Parts: sequence; C-alpha cells; structure tokens
Amino acid sequence: MTHRSAPLPPELTAWLMEQPPAERAALERAWAAAAPTGSLPAPDPARVEALWQRLHVATASPALPDELASALMALPDEARAGLDEAWQMAIALPPPATPAPDPDRIEALWAALDPASAAASTSTPRTRRSPTHRPSPAADRAPRTASRHAVRWMTGVVALLLVIAAGVSLWLRPTTLEAPLGKMLTATLPDGSTVTLNSGTEIEYDRHFGQTHRNLILRGEAFFEVTKSAQPFRVETFNAVVTVLGTEFNVRGWPDGGTRETMVSVVSGRVQVAPRMIDTAAVALTAGQIGWVQHETTPVLFTNADVQAQIAWLRGDFEFDRASLDEVFDEIERRFDVRITAPASIRDLRLSITKYRVTQPEALLDDICGALGLAYRTTPQGYEIYRP
Repeated sequence: MTHRSAPLPPELTAWLMEQPPAERAALERAWAAAAPTGSLPAPDPARVEALWQRLHVATASPALPDELASALMALPDEARAGLDEAWQMAIALPPPATPAPDPDRIEALWAALDPASAAASTSTPRTRRSPTHRPSPAADRAPRTASRHAVRWMTGVVALLLVIAAGVSLWLRPTTLEAPLGKMLTATLPDGSTVTLNSGTEIEYDRHFGQTHRNLILRGEAFFEVTKSAQPFRVETFNAVVTVLGTEFNVRGWPDGGTRETMVSVVSGRVQVAPRMIDTAAVALTAGQIGWVQHETTPVLFTNADVQAQIAWLRGDFEFDRASLDEVFDEIERRFDVRITAPASIRDLRLSITKYRVTQPEALLDDICGALGLAYRTTPQGYEIYRP
C-alpha cells in the first residue's frame, strides 16, 4: 500500500521553490513521508502562539519544540529524519532573500488542505493574539542565536511542520472493523487474509499492517484465514497473544464476558498461544486442538477437542458443551441484539445444547427453558428468564 500525501498548499510551494536546493529537498522529503492524506483539524491558536514564542526564545542549542518532537517520535524513520533535518537547517542557516510567509497565514494553509475544517473553525468566534505578539519579559531576556531575519525565515519551516504535526494523529489513526450486534462481518485485510467477525466483535490495526507487520487487536470473537507469509500474523486479546504464519483458526476473547478467558481453536496449520504478559510461556497448537488463557500471567491450557463445535457460529448454529447460562445468554444477546435478564441463580446453571440454523432467539429459549424447568417472557428490550 503506497502512502499518497496531500499536495503542498500553493503558498508553501512558492516559498519552497525560492529556498536553496538542500533545504528544499529536506522539506519536500519530510512532506512526502509524513503529510496526512485525510481531513485536518483546524489549528489551535494556543499551539500556534506557543510555537511562535518558542522560535523567539531559541537558546544556544535550540531543540525542536516539545509538541513537534512528540509528533516526530510517532513517525517512520524517513519522515522523522526529514523533519528534524529541516528544523536544524531553519536554525543554522542564514535566511534567503525572500522572507517566509507571514505567520498570520498559517490558518490559510489549513484551508488549502481542508476547506471544510477551516470553515468549521472560523464559524466559532475565537480570541487570537497575533503571532508577532511580543514575548513576555522573561522570554525577552532569553539568549537568541538567530537573527531577526532568520527567525522570520524559520516561520516558513514551522508553518510546514505545523501542518504535518496537526495531521500526525489522523495519519496514525488505526483502522477499526466492527460487526454490529445481530450481524456478522467478513472482510479482507490489507495482507490478503480474511477475517469473519462474530456479532459485537471489533478488530483494530494500524496503517502499516501488511507492510512492516501483521499485528491486530481483537475484542470479541473472530475466525481468521491467514495468507502464508514470512511475516508473523499476530492477534492480541485482553489477556493473550496468538501468533501464526498461515493457517485457519478461531479466537474468542470477550474482555467483558462472563468467562473472562481467551480460547483459540485451530482448524488447520499451527498456532502459538501465549499469555499476554509471559511470551516465554507460549504453547504450540495444531489442527484439532483448543487452547485457552484464563489470565494474562497464567500458563496456557490445551486439549484435543471438536473444533467444529467452536466455530458453529460461522454456520449460524449454536453449540455449547456444559456451558453456563451466563455464557449462552451473552451469545444470544450479541447474535440477536436483544437483552436477557435473569438472576444469578439461573445464570450459574449449566447445560449442553446444539441447535442448527437458528434465526430467532425464541427457538433457543424454548429449548433452554424446557430442559431446565424455567420460563421466559418478553420485555421491551428482549426477554426475562424466571422460575415459574
């Protein structure tokens, strides 16, 4: 996947063309590597003012302002090197003949990238001091190493850095896939692998997935068909880590579920499962085996089992073996987007049940209540289970 950055605003393009080749190349590399592709938030006047003040009170060994330094640390090596190089040039070199763009035009740079965000920001009245506002007396006494003209030229660099820094959070925003309650979702991941999410499940991965890594976070239950690659495919739940190279497997890890455990079922291939806090305690599972992690610091338990029963949800079936009603009710609630209320004495009961092609919750509740001598009635949100 190739990262396509937004074009430079015309103001900065014209300014860059008038800079010496080395400075221009550094800034262009920084923009190409780090500039955002989506909408940018409108600039916070306080941030603009703080950066401008930082330029005015540069010390004998000026460092990148904290805000931009933090943004740099989140960028890839190429982008970070380019931006740091641009800052050092701005500090060290004399200004060219043409002055930098007026700092008052910084907001116009946002408008050039994202007119909608800029329009939204101007619709709200704000009190904004001019960036040429005189710094405090304490700042006045601070030593300065750059000339007045050099500081003006540095403003052009900071305009570019501001635009990039503002977009870093959007550039790094992870991709989230979520199956709504009552529905399943099948999707192809950037590396070509396929994932099917059970109802109410969510996965999250960053923009480098399939390029530098294949790591994702799972909250819920999903079935993975992983394409083979030398790059490990890594699934992290609230208490476990599952690592594979290419296989078919199911992972269930509801962080707020009644069982509070991660269960991994292997259909084909080989899977490594470890508690999230103890990588050295990993256990290898092969086809036909199930492993589960009950706590992020406890060993992995595993056994041979009927794996097809664990992925019954993919076929629209319900299959539970000596499961608590609490676990069964949770699955019914997610699958049909209903709410089931029942006292703890009922939720603690256990049963085994197999039901194929279930399309209505009543079909399950009839069997459950009939087997355990319970009854149910409808409520505005779903069902109430009680002892008759």
